[in-house]
Amino acid sequence: AWRTVFVGFAIFILLLSVTVAAADETEFQVESTNLQIYRDGLVRVTQTLIVNETVPAVTLPLLNSSVNNFIVLDENQTVLDYEIDGINLTVFTLGTTSVSLQYDTDSLTKKDFDVWSLIVDTPYNLTVLLPEESTVVYLSEMPTSIDTEGNKITLSLFPSQWEISYIFPLVPPADFQISEFDVTPSEVEAGEEVTVSVRITNVGGQTGSYTLPLIINQTTEDTKTVTLEEGASTITEFKIIKQTAGIYNVKIAGLMDAFTVRA
Repeated sequence: AWRTVFVGFAIFILLLSVTVAAADETEFQVESTNLQIYRDGLVRVTQTLIVNETVPAVTLPLLNSSVNNFIVLDENQTVLDYEIDGINLTVFTLGTTSVSLQYDTDSLTKKDFDVWSLIVDTPYNLTVLLPEESTVVYLSEMPTSIDTEGNKITLSLFPSQWEISYIFPLVPPADFQISEFDVTPSEVEAGEEVTVSVRITNVGGQTGSYTLPLIINQTTEDTKTVTLEEGASTITEFKIIKQTAGIYNVKIAGLMDAFTVRA
């Protein structure tokens, strides 16, 4: 009889252990992990987790301990509390079924001359998007897949230690040209409005901002800042009203004109 009791007790302990292990395995599941790599080496990591809503907190490893710009949201886009201990992230998830987290790190990439490398030891499947116009020059292993769309390369990686080296052409910075300078009308009565306009064009290779100072009779009277993508162009206007008769010299970005206010 005692053997029967012992065997029954052993089976109970075994079943309990299996149940606990199964519960641990279903606390959360990593649905996706995406890495967006920028031209300056910054990597933006975005992860989606499926979470057991009865679990008060889940802990998972980050891809690097040097991270910033951390955001953790639930399925309703509500901010969740979290703690970071070294490379481990703990998210307090009670009542949550899905977690989206995002962070930035510049410690997963390095640059040797013109060659950039992504070096990551990942426990997750990864989707890696390289900077636009990149060319892969080295792979430590063969990825699950390599997809190209236009000038973008996306790699699907399995859990492993990865080193991926790539190059991309240098892109010239934003560069602006000012043209079509116009002052209308050239003569007005006191108190009437004068419109000063210029066309500004970004002829560089990147998005950038340019500040236009409006100088009248050697005094800066107004400024406007314009942000343009590469190749974009826009017309910027200033409105001027003068109450005193005289000639007013107008200067913008080295271009000059004038208008007259009659008494």
